[in-house]
Amino acid sequence: MANFIASMTVQEMESGVRGLEDLRGQAIGVVAETTAASFLRSQPVTIQAYASFDAAVAALAQGEVQGIVRDYPEVQYFVARHPEFEAVGDRLTHEDYGIALAANNGALRETLDYALVVLQERGVLRSLDAKWFGSTPVEEAK
Repeated sequence: MANFIASMTVQEMESGVRGLEDLRGQAIGVVAETTAASFLRSQPVTIQAYASFDAAVAALAQGEVQGIVRDYPEVQYFVARHPEFEAVGDRLTHEDYGIALAANNGALRETLDYALVVLQERGVLRSLDAKWFGSTPVEEAK
């Protein structure tokens, strides 16, 4: 499966920020009840939780928070379409994504597993990563 990677987004014009260490003691936005929120609990920052990514972005734009921590693919997609923001710093965590299925649906699981292997072997996943994120986070995270 694709790797989950949290990354930071800050307003480009105010940046000067190169990573989480530059935001010690600052307010950082996250979507509530996510692994990004869990990760930040162990960091020397003030967590500001929001109901959605859009709400966190609005808070960042208004200066209520100095950065946002979110899944790496989502951050890359977002900053590619919003040049007033940039992704900064190293990846903060590496986690796997999964697909939840009913326990009694083995046939669907086998079909999905097969399809994902075929997509990976044919380079389709790499092409999709490059198209949508400008890089290949699945391979880079290995």
